Amino acid sequence: MCGAFLAAFYPLHNPDLFWHLAVGRRMAELGRPLFEEPLALAGALGRGLPWIGFEWLSELFYYAAWTAGGFVGLVILKAALAAATAWALDSGMRRAAVSPFLRVSALLAWAALCQTRFMLEPELFTFLMLALLWRRIEEGRRWSVRDIASWAGLFALWANLHGGVVYGLGLLALRALDDPSPLRERAGRVLACAAAAALTPYGPAVYGVAFHLLGDMASLRAGNVEWMSPVLLPGVLPKAYFLLPLGGLALLWRRQARGEKVEIGRLLTLAAFGLWGGLSMRSISVAATVLVPLCAGLLDAEPAAKRLRGSGPALAALLVCAIGFSGAVFSARPLGSPWFGVSWAFFPRELSEALAREVPAGAIYAPFDWASYPAWRFYPERRVHAYGRLDVFHARLTRAAAARAEPSSWSAFLESEGVEAALEKPPSRRLPGVVHDPARRRVLRVARSPFAAYYPPERWVLAHWNEEGFLFARRRAGTRAGWLDPSDLDYLRLLVDQRWLDARRLCREGREHRERFGLSRYDAELESFCRVEAKFQLSK
Repeated sequence: MCGAFLAAFYPLHNPDLFWHLAVGRRMAELGRPLFEEPLALAGALGRGLPWIGFEWLSELFYYAAWTAGGFVGLVILKAALAAATAWALDSGMRRAAVSPFLRVSALLAWAALCQTRFMLEPELFTFLMLALLWRRIEEGRRWSVRDIASWAGLFALWANLHGGVVYGLGLLALRALDDPSPLRERAGRVLACAAAAALTPYGPAVYGVAFHLLGDMASLRAGNVEWMSPVLLPGVLPKAYFLLPLGGLALLWRRQARGEKVEIGRLLTLAAFGLWGGLSMRSISVAATVLVPLCAGLLDAEPAAKRLRGSGPALAALLVCAIGFSGAVFSARPLGSPWFGVSWAFFPRELSEALAREVPAGAIYAPFDWASYPAWRFYPERRVHAYGRLDVFHARLTRAAAARAEPSSWSAFLESEGVEAALEKPPSRRLPGVVHDPARRRVLRVARSPFAAYYPPERWVLAHWNEEGFLFARRRAGTRAGWLDPSDLDYLRLLVDQRWLDARRLCREGREHRERFGLSRYDAELESFCRVEAKFQLSK
């Protein structure tokens, strides 16, 4: 439990964090769940897009925690949910008579596999509910009417916390195959929980969201790293997940080779959740919450594992050191400072403040993994184009991606959407170009940002920039004189990288440090840039 708490105790960096908080704030203001999308631009008919809030209760909990304790309160909440899940998993394995050594090892493996998802997503509640369900299944006793009624109530609560309730129904149905109870009782138990899961403000439509995301997996992978297959991602940990289902199948095979009974429910659970975890990085954590205790129970039944039992104080000391070491390693991840609160490197906070000063009105475009913070910061006065709710904005994000393919269509797309200001991350690629230096009457060949094509100076002005990215505003008749003229825009698009930012500092610190930054090759560009800097006195 301590290891799980520490594994989740790192700064908030979930790109969806602020739209979850914004939706929770809006529901608190209205006193009811939402049925229309509240934060983005209106649709063609001037109304919000349809909204099925399958996480609405989680979002209310998050907003309440933020109201009570700020961002520190949210960090404590997610760490507490991780610790509660670890307790439920440990309790279930203890009821299955798994040895202490394997229990702690299994929990450390679970915390390592799920650590990247301990970033305050509503699926944290699914982890906890899955662990509690596993704990009840491992009790091995017959389900009474009272048990069915209580679990139907928990499934109703689960369905309002997160759409991952479908995982629970799948686990309940698969493990019911091993239950010696009459078929009528087992079927009634599953159907009662499935019916209870439809007790939401949106009815059974929560199932539709889950199946929509499953059917749209290909496009999700194209636009979001967390939906990509673990095989395609760098690092050892995503690929280490496959040791769970493969190891579990090997243990079942050994059990069958010894002539022992192999329960069909365990086999199908291992296969179904193993395959699901292999589909995407995001599904690993859900699958691991089921497979880790399952594989620990299978491993504990092996004759070799029984020799680890009863090793006494030395084993206890080893386990305490493992927990402390894993907690220290997990919590020391370089996600940014402070240790409590938000890692602001993942959010355009400074650009948003510049947006409030420079472009005080109008719709906003930002990349969907950036738009969460502006949606929170400017609602209800202003709306964003779209954000990370992929099932709602799939069509809008698809149109944006198609327009983004060609610079000539991008500006027209933003015009059609009514966007007045755009936030952009530093570009990952550059285009060859030239810059005319009228002072020296020469032409400089430079690597230009692609924004020079995507935001043509005759239509857009660069209102602000910093290390986070760029703020572009639509050029209007009332554009204030302090903004850049079209002819000056080229100078600010020379080298959009760390060398370019270092060049800015050189303008302040003096040219004697030029060699220190390795910028002697860029003398002409640097001098032109410094003239523009002095002329407009642009703040960093």
